[in-house]
Amino acid sequence: MKEQKLHSTYKSILPEDTKKIGIYLGKTLNKGAILSFQGALAAGKTTLIKGIAQSLGIEDEITSPTFTIISSYNGKYILNHIDLYRIESSEELEYLGIDEIIYSNGISVIEWGEKLKIIAENLIEIKIEIEKDFTRKITISGLQKNLDIPGIKKL
Repeated sequence: MKEQKLHSTYKSILPEDTKKIGIYLGKTLNKGAILSFQGALAAGKTTLIKGIAQSLGIEDEITSPTFTIISSYNGKYILNHIDLYRIESSEELEYLGIDEIIYSNGISVIEWGEKLKIIAENLIEIKIEIEKDFTRKITISGLQKNLDIPGIKKL
């Protein structure tokens, strides 16, 4: 029997809230997890990923790999941080060997993940929307259990 995947939405008022959501999300991840992030520039994708990295015991400074495209960090699991913002074609993705990275034993977090067709049972999709009051609406789809995050409003 196939496990049911859940869909939850959270409200982030401050960047610290976004990072906290990442910390709690990161605690649920196992090797092989693939997270696809969508959201406008400055929506908070990297901030959420910083929280995931913290939960994995990664002490390195996490920055968006916009120009390097791929950064890897060692922690409880290897964290592959991929930024597809500057990618314009499937040929570029093939040249980079993205498939080998995201389907590895580490955890892969992919900013601008909508540029890549990911077929994986363990895919978690995260959409971050900037609201009119500049808060963030963070929707996480594909989890196997709900995240209860103290101090974070669930919508």
